Amino acid sequence: MIIEGDKGSYSKKNKSLELFGNIIVNQNEKINVYSENLRDNDSISVFTINPKLIINPNKGDSFMIKGEKIIINQIDSLLSVINNVFMKNDSIKGKCNKYLYELKSNKVSLINDPVLFINKQQITGDTIFLYTKDETIDSIYIPNNAFLSSKKFDNYYNQIKGKVLKGKFYKNKIQSMNITGNSEFKYFNEKDDDIDGINEIISDEINIYFADSEIDKINFNGQPDANYIPLNLIDKDELFLDGFLIRDSVYK
Repeated sequence: MIIEGDKGSYSKKNKSLELFGNIIVNQNEKINVYSENLRDNDSISVFTINPKLIINPNKGDSFMIKGEKIIINQIDSLLSVINNVFMKNDSIKGKCNKYLYELKSNKVSLINDPVLFINKQQITGDTIFLYTKDETIDSIYIPNNAFLSSKKFDNYYNQIKGKVLKGKFYKNKIQSMNITGNSEFKYFNEKDDDIDGINEIISDEINIYFADSEIDKINFNGQPDANYIPLNLIDKDELFLDGFLIRDSVYK
């Protein structure tokens, strides 16, 4: 670890370090941390005052994560970003209240109200797990309450929900997703550039394939139950699946 800062102090007795102003910590060649205050005690570093984490700082696909506090635990090889966490790169944005990066296993946990935005797709769940390879996202796993939504136009949103979501990425772009467990799908049918009805499908398993982070193809496994409702027969309550919530201005 390489540490730089404007000024600071070190206690040999307590093995503690405190730095102030323009702090840069190079955790390794692929992770940099920036802040205005750093306190390090017994191999636990706490960054406050505008802390920011950059993964792959020297590459075009660098990932920025910021929050109110960043903690690096060298003993357990854990990196945490706490409270009002925001993350982004060229193709992905995300929010949560706790970001936990297990440096040895390359596992990222987004905890407490997590949401990801991939192009126009909003993805939520109780907890979102991301697995990285060479500091880029390789796969996603949501073990409970997976929900995927995207705006069609106006107040119409295509929606997919289920219990478990698994997905694969390539170069930080989503390639495919598999949703299982009481999977439901609402898709608004378009005719002559206007909505004319809604397709409702319940299936044991839904497979979604993407092209340039946009949904390209959807397959239903098992014995799907499909229903079509013309627009003039749709109640407002039928426009949304249970659990639907707009989490960000990405749709605006």
